[in-house]
Amino acid sequence: MINSISARKLRRYQDEGKAHVLLDVRGPKHKQNRIQSALTVPVSELERYANKLPKDQPVILYDQDKKGEYSSQAVLKLQELGFPNVMKLEGGVEEWAASTYPMESIQEHQRISFESIARMATKPVVSTEIQIPDLSQVEPIDSEEVTKFLEERDLPLPSSIILDMR
Repeated sequence: MINSISARKLRRYQDEGKAHVLLDVRGPKHKQNRIQSALTVPVSELERYANKLPKDQPVILYDQDKKGEYSSQAVLKLQELGFPNVMKLEGGVEEWAASTYPMESIQEHQRISFESIARMATKPVVSTEIQIPDLSQVEPIDSEEVTKFLEERDLPLPSSIILDMR
C-alpha cells in the first residue's frame, strides 16, 4: 500500500520541526530545483543509499507531478527494505511549487561537483577518494552526466572515484 501526504501537511511538519526525511527521487532530467531541505537520491540509486536513512522517522518521497511514478516505485522499494513509515508527496514538486512553498536551486551544487571532478581528472593520482561525512551535504551525480561533462572538455576519465558514505 502506498501512503501519501499533502503539500500542506508536509509544510506543517517542517514548520513544527517534526523529524522526517524528505527525498527527491526524480531522474536526472529534473535537476533544476528541489524542495528546500530535501536530499536528492534518484530512485535508481535509492537502494544504495537506503542504509543511510533512519527507519525511526517518516520518509517522504517526491517526484515531478501527480502521476508519482518515481515516488511510487521508491515507496514500494523502501517498504520492501523494512521502512515502516514511508509516504509520497501528493502532486509532487509541481504541487509544492504551486503552493509557493520554499524551493532551492540545485544547479550550483551540480556545477561545483562537476568542476571538482574535472580538477581531479586532470591530476595524476593513484587513488581518488572523496569522503562525505553527512549525506545531507551530498548531491548524487548521474555517472552518464559526469562522463558527458568530462568528454565535452576533452578531460580524461578517472579510473575510479570512491565515495565513502560514513
